[in-house]
Amino acid sequence: MAGYSRQSTSDIVPTAVVKAAPINAEYNKLRDAFTFSSSATTGHRHDGDSDEGSYVPLIADPDKKNHISVDQTNNRFGVFVEVSSNAVEQLRFQDGLVVPVTNNDIDLGTSSLQYKDAYVNGTAYIDTVSIGDNDFTVINNNAYTVSSGNLTVDVAADIILDAGGANVTIKDDGTSILDIANNSGDVELTVSTADKNFLIKGTDGVTGITALDIDMADAGTVTINHDLVLPDNGIIKLGVGADLSLTSDGTNATIAAPNGTLTVDVNADIILDAGGADILLKDGGTDYGSLTNNGNNLLVKSGTTTAATFAGANVDFAGTVDVTSTLTADAGLTVAGAAALNGGLTMDTNKFTVADTSGNVATAGTLTATGLATLNGGLTVNGGNLDMNGNVDISGNLVVNGTVTTLDSTNTTIKDLLIELGTGVTGTPGNDAGIVIERGSEANAFIGYDESADKFIVGTGTFTGASTGNLSVTKGIMQAGLDFSSSSVTDGTTTIAGFKDEDDFASNSATHLATQQSIKAYVATIAGQSNNVVGLTSTAAELNLLDGNAVTPAALTLADADGVILLDISATTTKNIRADSLATYFTGKVNVAASTTTFTNKSLDQDGTGNNITNIANASIKASAGIDATKIANGTVTSTEFQYIGGLTSDAQTQLNAKQAIVAGVSNTEIGYLDGVTSAIQTQLNTKATTGKAIAMAMVFG
Repeated sequence: MAGYSRQSTSDIVPTAVVKAAPINAEYNKLRDAFTFSSSATTGHRHDGDSDEGSYVPLIADPDKKNHISVDQTNNRFGVFVEVSSNAVEQLRFQDGLVVPVTNNDIDLGTSSLQYKDAYVNGTAYIDTVSIGDNDFTVINNNAYTVSSGNLTVDVAADIILDAGGANVTIKDDGTSILDIANNSGDVELTVSTADKNFLIKGTDGVTGITALDIDMADAGTVTINHDLVLPDNGIIKLGVGADLSLTSDGTNATIAAPNGTLTVDVNADIILDAGGADILLKDGGTDYGSLTNNGNNLLVKSGTTTAATFAGANVDFAGTVDVTSTLTADAGLTVAGAAALNGGLTMDTNKFTVADTSGNVATAGTLTATGLATLNGGLTVNGGNLDMNGNVDISGNLVVNGTVTTLDSTNTTIKDLLIELGTGVTGTPGNDAGIVIERGSEANAFIGYDESADKFIVGTGTFTGASTGNLSVTKGIMQAGLDFSSSSVTDGTTTIAGFKDEDDFASNSATHLATQQSIKAYVATIAGQSNNVVGLTSTAAELNLLDGNAVTPAALTLADADGVILLDISATTTKNIRADSLATYFTGKVNVAASTTTFTNKSLDQDGTGNNITNIANASIKASAGIDATKIANGTVTSTEFQYIGGLTSDAQTQLNAKQAIVAGVSNTEIGYLDGVTSAIQTQLNTKATTGKAIAMAMVFG
């Protein structure tokens, strides 16, 4: 025991007298040995040496229900706690481990008694971790759940997310909104919800902005809120094949379309602002023209040669100006020398001036002047159109060498007394000439000379003013007065020299036309005369007999000598035919004996004059005629009695005679045949035979 040694070994022995001093000294020494010392120089330590005593193997309460024991065999400490009046080992301290005796049984702290800090220099294997006093943050297996509030991850260095599955998913209340994936080393960001945008936002000063907006509902359209800055020689490429690229080398910038055409299509203006004063035009890197600022005036070069120099509204062309379409001059256009216009020239205001005869203007296009154009020399149009929107004063001659000259004016007045068509025609003419009148949807009209007929003609057709050659003209009607005083009208056969007004047609002229008054007077005179038809001897009453509607027919007994008016087709004349000739004709046509007549649903009656119907063939009698026996002869034989003949196979009388001698052999059936016979059968048979023909007629005609 540290600091303790025996004090009175000689005084305190068996059988010795107890003395106060030795015992007091021994006690004081023991007291001092157990006295607490912060330096650990005093106090009993049980450190196993001879002074301190053996190690203490057990610390327990009085009943040892709660104790700490040393298990020397297993080299561990065991902590026992009283549970249901029993000492139950709860915790063990052993080599490198502090373990519970029962799995999932020991809690480390409570909700009210908590540890302060936990220092773990290794791996902590925890099924569920609840962080914070309110247990809002829970880590369970692979789930890290914060049920309320925010999750703050605050580290002094980096935050590293290492997903062996190659995908990090960000969710909102269980719904995926963004995936960050490793695709063969490429990083893929995927907006998980369809048609949702990917936005990058921030604050510019105090203003919130959306720096980048990727619209997934519009195939990934990217909207950048402000500038896109690339380093020098960086390239913006558009299209799979980099069809359009933008780049800058730090000084010069290039817009390139290496695979096709570059189209610049804007709704307002296109502004080219070149601080170096030149806009260069190149083809394959070679200059072919330029636009240059020359003292705030435009200078146009073709290649390296100055082609046009502008000074305000004026332009000076260094070479020839060839216009194949329309040249429009809003102000004055002055030609000091010759101007050849292969296209057109339009002047909206002021005038076009040709200085002198050496400054003739030749144009193959359209020359349009809205204002006043004065040509002191000559104006030659070599095939184009001359369009003057204003007044045109031509002091010299106007020569148009084109195909068609169009005047689009409301009224045209010409001072010339003579207008010549077909100027320059030589030899035999082959084209019709005249005036064509356009009539819209109706056929056009023509007043002119028909070369094929060698005559003047007025008519209509489908021709236009651009037609040439022999026109197809349908002759029209001209309303005009005719003067025959010095000419006549002819159709090539008859010539009409004029008109005559003679009520009696006394001249009987073959070359004059009668007036309406004279024709009316002459007809009235003839109508008032009796039998005024040459060769006519019939009276009006006799002619009226030919009108079936005007005369009521009367009963008349024809005599053989009476006549009937007929048309002789072969001679195409009418003839008066005797009645007996007609009778002969009809008799020859109506031959009853030689013809066959079919009667359908008709009745034939044999009258009392002796007329008979004969020669009716047996085949003509129909089986379905159904003739009643009472209609035969005198009608005394009934149909039932007549049927008795049906069983006879030979002459009935002969059979009766043969049966008279052997009446006993006649059967009852055969005797029954005689039932109802009131007279001689032969007589009746003979009577029936004479009426056979009448029976046949009745069977056929009913």
